Amino acid sequence: MPVPGFETLYVYDVIHQWREMTGKPAVLAIWAGRRDAITPEVLTDFAASKQFGLERIREISEAASIKLDLPPRALERYLTENIHFDLDEENLAGLQLYFEMAAAAGLIRAPSRWNSRGPSRVRRCAGARKARSNQPTSLI
Repeated sequence: MPVPGFETLYVYDVIHQWREMTGKPAVLAIWAGRRDAITPEVLTDFAASKQFGLERIREISEAASIKLDLPPRALERYLTENIHFDLDEENLAGLQLYFEMAAAAGLIRAPSRWNSRGPSRVRRCAGARKARSNQPTSLI
């Protein structure tokens, strides 16, 4: 969409573009670590951190609304209706396609140990975010 007052400046919603191009969700963030650093205690801490945040989405939205000058309920709705906080099969399919396309373009090496659950180093308990719809989505 064009930016008002600047005829040649456009803003693109990369998540919408990705979904239109591939039909897959975009994974914008994951929790990751070296295999030797991911202990059961670290996994427990990350899971607790995720749960802590999910239980406080309203508080987070209210605090963010002040900084962003946006209505808190709109932010809360955005977080609960447009962001998915799990790395499920649909997310993994989008992530796998992203890696494959990046490798085909010569941007990265092809993922080595990819299986139906993603790279062997991706753990299910990792927090991931994805757009649930084709609605405009901001980078997180």
